[in-house]
Amino acid sequence: GWIATDDSGIVFFTEDGGSTWTKQYVGKNIQLRTISFTDANHGWICGDTGVVVHTTNGGISWQIQNTGTTTYLWCIDFVDSLHGFVAGGRYTDYSTVFLKTSNGGNSWNTQTPSWESLFYTSFINADTGWVVGRGGTILKTTNGGANWIDQSYQGLWMTDVYAMSKDTVYVFNPGINNNLLVSTNGGNDWLARKITINPPINTFNQSLTVVDVPNDNGKQVFIKWALHSSLVNSGITNFSIYRYDNVNGECGWTYLKDVSASNDTIYQTIVPTLFDSTITQGLIYSKFMVLGRTAVVSIYDTIGIDSGYSVDNLPPLAPTSGSVMRLQNGNIIVQWHAVPNSYGDFKEYVLYRSTQQNFALSLETRVASIQDTTYTDINTGGAKYYYKVTAKDYSGNESPELNIGTITGVEQETSQLPHAYSLEQNYPNPFNPSTQIQFSIKQTGSVLLKVYNLMGQEVETLVSQTMEPGTYTVQFNASSLASGMYFYRLQSGTYVATKKMLMIK
Repeated sequence: GWIATDDSGIVFFTEDGGSTWTKQYVGKNIQLRTISFTDANHGWICGDTGVVVHTTNGGISWQIQNTGTTTYLWCIDFVDSLHGFVAGGRYTDYSTVFLKTSNGGNSWNTQTPSWESLFYTSFINADTGWVVGRGGTILKTTNGGANWIDQSYQGLWMTDVYAMSKDTVYVFNPGINNNLLVSTNGGNDWLARKITINPPINTFNQSLTVVDVPNDNGKQVFIKWALHSSLVNSGITNFSIYRYDNVNGECGWTYLKDVSASNDTIYQTIVPTLFDSTITQGLIYSKFMVLGRTAVVSIYDTIGIDSGYSVDNLPPLAPTSGSVMRLQNGNIIVQWHAVPNSYGDFKEYVLYRSTQQNFALSLETRVASIQDTTYTDINTGGAKYYYKVTAKDYSGNESPELNIGTITGVEQETSQLPHAYSLEQNYPNPFNPSTQIQFSIKQTGSVLLKVYNLMGQEVETLVSQTMEPGTYTVQFNASSLASGMYFYRLQSGTYVATKKMLMIK
């Protein structure tokens, strides 16, 4: 047997009843539709763009046959090595095509009936056969397609037809009616047989529950369901969880995961949502359902649809270290170490300021919301300010605060410009966790002030900018560093100086 599959021109072949399969390739990347073999060597496959491929050696090699059309070919049926038929067309524009060959596909003749798009055909010999399609179309021919008899049934889509003999014919409609049409008199009359599957009865107890997963960074909910009794004799093998999504106007059920069935009567698992409920957007509900699966694909039981929402309730990591420096013009530069975006939802930093040391965070003390790690506080007028900074995510969660510090007594008179470069010893020293570092710049230029550990590894950049001549003091908060000896190094032009400092927690 053979299976034509996907849009890559792949065919699978078995000669042991399907226990093992060998991949074959038709030599053209096309969407394959239907396959027809008349013996172990001769076979044909139809597909998109009017393609028909043919093999005479059991699929080892394939040759393309010219059909004279470029439309979709949905079904091909050969009754012997010479006589074959193809049905096709585009249902989007109601086009239709029906082709016939009497020389094994070397040439094809168009014998298109004037009906809806055709999807499937089945012949019992070179003369007698049926073709079905859109709009309830069922057509019969007894002269190889030269003429057609209308045996249509209602207005349903017909996707499959199987002619077992000149009298017995089956036609399938997969729509909401789910009918199998049966004729025992060659299609003159049709009996509609409803195909119904009886799923397991009373598998689930009560309803599905959907609740947020606490203490996470969002987009996760608990799905919980209960059973009436153990599944030992129910036939349920696993549960499939689905979420109803609406993305850019495209709606549908998205498969999420499977949960294996056991002897338990209560099940719970974590599944993802697309969106979080936030303080700015309000509650955003997601719909879920669970299918209890059996070994037969078409037999299952369902619980749901039920809704719930996820919340991002885990704040981002807090900034761990920072510094404050007052410039000669009275502006204050505040900077801090960047926060790792561990949860993928970092939005911004929020900087606070007050003249009181142990002030509370509020709208009144908020200075700025920025994404950068450096902020210049302009026109402070020489006032003594204390600074704190937090990290904030898109759900409004705010991290614990970092107390960066303040500048005290470091104003340098502009008339007393330094005559040389200098780097002073930090004060206090030892310190915990903040200290001040004072330095003088002789002339305008680039200034770098960095902190290193005993291994020579850089742990913090306190200053990295062009500065005017003057004496400056930097407040360094080392809350994130471990106790021990550190070096701080100043570089400006050709001047380089390094000093030690000791932090004891």
